[in-house]
Amino acid sequence: MELERCWWILSGLKNVLLVYSKTQEENGRWDMLDTWGMYQSFRQRLEEFLQLAWNQGYRKIVVENDNALLIETIVVYKEDWSILNRPPLDSPNPKATPPPRMGEERVKEEALLLIGMFQLLPRLVVFDLDYTLWPFYCQRLSKRETPSLYPHAKGILYALKDKRINLAIASRSPTADTANTFLDKLSIKSMFVTKEIFFSCKNKTDHFRRIQSRTGIPFNSMLFFDDEDWNIEAASKMGVTSIYVDNGVNLRALRRGLTQFTENQNASDKNQRK
Repeated sequence: MELERCWWILSGLKNVLLVYSKTQEENGRWDMLDTWGMYQSFRQRLEEFLQLAWNQGYRKIVVENDNALLIETIVVYKEDWSILNRPPLDSPNPKATPPPRMGEERVKEEALLLIGMFQLLPRLVVFDLDYTLWPFYCQRLSKRETPSLYPHAKGILYALKDKRINLAIASRSPTADTANTFLDKLSIKSMFVTKEIFFSCKNKTDHFRRIQSRTGIPFNSMLFFDDEDWNIEAASKMGVTSIYVDNGVNLRALRRGLTQFTENQNASDKNQRK
C-alpha cells in the first residue's frame, strides 16, 4: 500500500474512533461498535504508515496523543510533504492546501473506504452545482462548451451511488437548461433522483422543501454541500447536515460531512432519550 493511500485510511480510522468513543462514553453504551477492534486496526495502519514513510526516506516525526483511547496521530512528518501539511479539518480554512489529484477510480475507491467507516449514513446527499461540483458559473458559459467537474467530484458521486445513497441537486442557477446540458455531457444527469435548479433571490429553503416533497426523505437524513454560507445556514436551520466547501467537493469535505452527520444523529438520539 502506498504512502498516500495509507494516510487516508489512517486519518479516516482516527476520525471514526474519536466520534464513536466520545458518544459511546457519554451514552454509557459500548455495543454500537467494536471500538477495541477499530483501535487495533488503527494501530496496525499506523505501524504500516511509519514503515512505508521510513522506507521512502522520511525521518522527521512529531506524534501527538488524543485523549480518546490515546490515539497517536502524526502531526508533521516532512515539511515539504503536502498531505501532512494540510490544515486540520476544523481549521477556519480547511481547503487552504488543495487535495491531491487522483484518477476517478482512485477517488471512488478512497471514497468507498471512507463511507465504509461510518455506520450512520445519510439517505440523501444534496449538491450545489456552481463552485461545488464544477469550478464555474454555468450561466456564464455557452451550452456548446465542454464542462468539467472538480477532480474528486465524479469519483465521490459514483461511490455514493454504489453505497445506494440517493443524490440530489439544489442550485440557484438562472440557466437550468445550460446546467442540465452540462450534467448530460458529463454523463451524471441520471445519477440524481431530483434536480432542483431554479433561480431564487432567497436562500435554498424552497429547493429543500421541493426535494423533501419529491423524495419523502426527512431533512435530518440529508447531507448538503454548498459554497455559500447563507445556504449552509438556512439548510442547517431546517435540520440538514450542511457542509461549506470553497474548493469544490472533495474527499476531505466528504469526510467532514459524514463525521458531522454522525455527530448530529447521535446528538438527536441523545435528546430524544431525555
